[in-house]
Amino acid sequence: MKFHSATNKRQLRIATTLVAAWCLCLVVQSAHAGQLTPGNILISTEFDRRLYEYTRTGQLVQSYTVPYPVSPMPQTEALRDVFVTSDGLAHLYNGTFDPYLTTLNPLTNSWTHRTHTGWSTINNITYGGIGNYGQYIYTSDDNTGNGDDNLSGIIRFDMTNGTSERFADTFEPIDLTVGQDGLLYLLHPPTSSGGWALEVYDPVSLTHLNHIFFGIAGDHRAVAVNAAGEIYRADAQGNIRRYAPDATLINEINVCGISPGRCFLSDLDIAPDGTIIAGTTSGRVIMTNTTLSSAQLFPAIVPNNAIFVAFVPEPASAALFLTTAIGITSARPRRRKATSQS
Repeated sequence: MKFHSATNKRQLRIATTLVAAWCLCLVVQSAHAGQLTPGNILISTEFDRRLYEYTRTGQLVQSYTVPYPVSPMPQTEALRDVFVTSDGLAHLYNGTFDPYLTTLNPLTNSWTHRTHTGWSTINNITYGGIGNYGQYIYTSDDNTGNGDDNLSGIIRFDMTNGTSERFADTFEPIDLTVGQDGLLYLLHPPTSSGGWALEVYDPVSLTHLNHIFFGIAGDHRAVAVNAAGEIYRADAQGNIRRYAPDATLINEINVCGISPGRCFLSDLDIAPDGTIIAGTTSGRVIMTNTTLSSAQLFPAIVPNNAIFVAFVPEPASAALFLTTAIGITSARPRRRKATSQS
């Protein structure tokens, strides 16, 4: 491509400088020990309280022992679901009857802990969901006792100002997720522990948008939603089911044939490229795709642990930087050449 004007040449130099600076920034960031790599898989283990990062081919990258902020820690306070926000921080559902939202900054190897009055979950190894939208982290909350512990619903933590609030307080969630369609989904048992229904919310206004009932079929424990609004539920019998947004069953796959030991599924997550991972209560990870056309066993294993799984997302900073760079170069006014008049 040829640039005939001085203005275009100057724009090219500016853009080249900005992109070079961005590349240098990525190199510097990658040199920090502990940074989570986009596309990798995180596994949190309930009983030994570890957080593992693996490549998609099953190579262990790094691991952390997740602290509980109160000592001595009650034996009931298991580690549960995990989510990574676009700023590279890992957020964990840390506990059972007295849980904390525990956040890991992998660049500094530092931990922070937040909680909310009356927050708790049923002492079941597959309960305890976490999700994210913008500045908010959402966690499931169950009725587990008297006083404040008889409250339930969803706790929303505002990570910018440190506040938190409870909503959807007439439901007792098994799991929750913020779908790739930008909506918040709460999986709950209307009459039993089966996870037969979803409640759908706007994650910002907290407006209730929809009730989705699947019928009395399966003991479902985990939910994920793709960008088209298709719903995936995983159950205790090793089934992953795919539904249209109106709860019409599209297809399903059973993974018991490839999962040694128990194929009880405890968690689900979907990557932007359509890869789906499912955690089991026997420490294995199943990998499939949005069409559920096939499934394979992930090489890594964390024995004797129920596990929760998450993908590491692409960082928001890179996209923001490139958008800013493009904006700077395109916003510069063009100078018209002087023309002679005869």
